[in-house]
Amino acid sequence: LEGIAGEVATLRHINGLSDRDAATLIASDTIDVLVDVMGYTRGNRKGVLAHQPARIQVSFKGYMSTTGAAYLNLATDATTTPPEYAPSYSEKFAVLPNLFFISGHKTNHPSALQGRWPEFGSEVHDAVTTL
Repeated sequence: LEGIAGEVATLRHINGLSDRDAATLIASDTIDVLVDVMGYTRGNRKGVLAHQPARIQVSFKGYMSTTGAAYLNLATDATTTPPEYAPSYSEKFAVLPNLFFISGHKTNHPSALQGRWPEFGSEVHDAVTTL
């Protein structure tokens, strides 16, 4: 993070702030586009995004399946998330040209390619975990 400090007008550290306080700070800075690169990995700040502090909020690379969060857009490509899968996502797709992800439905949801979506569960490669 410190490596980009000289490339931006303002760098804010929000680790010590509550989700609400961080969202308030982001909104007061009038951020136009807020990009989430954490997905559901440890340390994510989905709670900040839930407050919708920015006009446009985009999930990018951190989690290439649906987050279930309608307040996000998903930066993706047509291979990773084929347009016909859009009804199964809560996010709107922001389809970027010439973008390629190493993870997509063929890897994350192989049964979806055969028209079988898991009703309850998380599918990774060939393993299914029932919730």
